[in-house]
Amino acid sequence: MKPFIRILHLEDDPNDVALVQAGLEEAGLTCRFTTLQTREEFEEALRRDAYDIVLSDYRLPAYDGMSALRLTLEVCPDVPFIFVSGTMGEEAAIEGLKHGATDYVLKQNLIRIAPAVERALREAEHRREHRHRRGPPQSKNGNSGTEPPDAPLVSNRRSESSSHLFSRA
Repeated sequence: MKPFIRILHLEDDPNDVALVQAGLEEAGLTCRFTTLQTREEFEEALRRDAYDIVLSDYRLPAYDGMSALRLTLEVCPDVPFIFVSGTMGEEAAIEGLKHGATDYVLKQNLIRIAPAVERALREAEHRREHRHRRGPPQSKNGNSGTEPPDAPLVSNRRSESSSHLFSRA
């Protein structure tokens, strides 16, 4: 049995919610949706619960998709974010991608929703695996941050005595 996908869906039109859900279910994806319309609801849900992916309309009466993207990147930067919009032009879509959105799907072309969600989840999983294999991030001094406070600092500079080996006269 496949695990379900936890989706936070920022959308004000119930018909569009139903179409997105149907598109994902038809593709065989098992999803649990939390659908919201306002900034307050969205921020509370984002901070309270864990989600696998965020789907967001670009324009809503009480909020907007770019603000939702910024908040998502701030609160849970590893969660993929896909715009699902009927009013998003090409320039806005490119701007959203530049600012960290994973993808965008036009409501007129919802046949792309399932492949976009699957790809975004695969990419997020690959990033997590890659980060896990690499270990903890290195600090500026070369230590991982997990060493005891008295651990020696790692330097990337050659010692003064060995620098002459690489210089030309």
